Amino acid sequence: MALMTWDTDGVEQWASASGSDAVLLQSLRGFVDAGKVGKLVRDHVLSLAEPVRLVTFDVDELIDYRSRRPEMTFSINEWTAYDEPYLAIDMVRDVEDRAFLMLHGSEPDIRWEAYISSVREVVKRLGVGLTVGAHGIP
Repeated sequence: MALMTWDTDGVEQWASASGSDAVLLQSLRGFVDAGKVGKLVRDHVLSLAEPVRLVTFDVDELIDYRSRRPEMTFSINEWTAYDEPYLAIDMVRDVEDRAFLMLHGSEPDIRWEAYISSVREVVKRLGVGLTVGAHGIP
């Protein structure tokens, strides 16, 4: 099974919006994030404009649910909410309407080499010239 799925419409939008040496900002949930720096950056960036999905990773291949189960809410006599894990790359825009990429979601627990290989494929295919990580280290 493929570790990631490309969204054709999103990739086409990226091709018409991006320039050379694109930027990929990554902020994943899971490892360490002192002061919730990564979360603050991620939430702010994703709120600037409607993100356009380019890549979706198969989280069932990357997350060990035994150690990190998704949060579920039970109210009275039924399940009412489920915090579905995801890992994706979206096209977002800054306040000056410049397009860049945002890798966000749950950090993988397993299959790191395959995941890294997939991210390298994305970097090459989408013309990424700079990657930036956002998270807090104490």
